[in-house]
Amino acid sequence: MPRQASKACKVAKEQDEYAVTNKASLELPVSAVTGLQGTDAEKFEEYLDSCEHACPTTHCWTPAGEVLIGCSTGELLKVT
Repeated sequence: MPRQASKACKVAKEQDEYAVTNKASLELPVSAVTGLQGTDAEKFEEYLDSCEHACPTTHCWTPAGEVLIGCSTGELLKVT
């Protein structure tokens, strides 16, 4: 069972969607971005909707050159 997104993530997602729809640029369908057509494109959209997404809130670099990213749901991601 997927975890519910935090309120901060939902607000961030709404702001991102608002920014994307109000840009003075082309709006590409998912099928054009992924190169998929027909039912494959629909399956890919369903896959994206079902995935859990990280909502990063903080980041820092270590002296060893690693990046630590803190998420609003408590996860800590380490990028080497």
